[in-house]
Amino acid sequence: MFATVRWRDDHGRQREYSTAEVAKAVTSDSSHRATLSRSYLAMLRNGSHTNPTLSVLEGLAKFFDDHRDPGAPPITVQSLVAPESPEDQLLRERLASHQVRTIAMRAGAMTPPLREQLLKMIDTFDQDGPDDPDAPTRGSTRGDTRA
Repeated sequence: MFATVRWRDDHGRQREYSTAEVAKAVTSDSSHRATLSRSYLAMLRNGSHTNPTLSVLEGLAKFFDDHRDPGAPPITVQSLVAPESPEDQLLRERLASHQVRTIAMRAGAMTPPLREQLLKMIDTFDQDGPDDPDAPTRGSTRGDTRA
């Protein structure tokens, strides 16, 4: 996060927040329980400490989220611990549709042979090409966890 969330100086140059600045800001923020020394944060940054508490992660996520560029994706504890893969992001976006979730839930309750039949039916529908240019191409549903 230090490398990606930056501030601009008076000359418009992007600058990285210092370890001391972040530690002080996290500790002084009363919206969470984290307290963080400069030396402990430096050890987290250099990898000599690798298991921060949840409250430390919450404090760091809040600091960097509060200072991210407008329009940048939110910074959460989850994004610090396990960044989302493009496939996971696509799955989350597609599952936002109630219809897609309903189809996925019904398919999940089917036996494997019935799911195979359903995939063949979908392939038949896709032969003319998908209406949605962002939709997976024909045959890409096999072995794929996306709905």
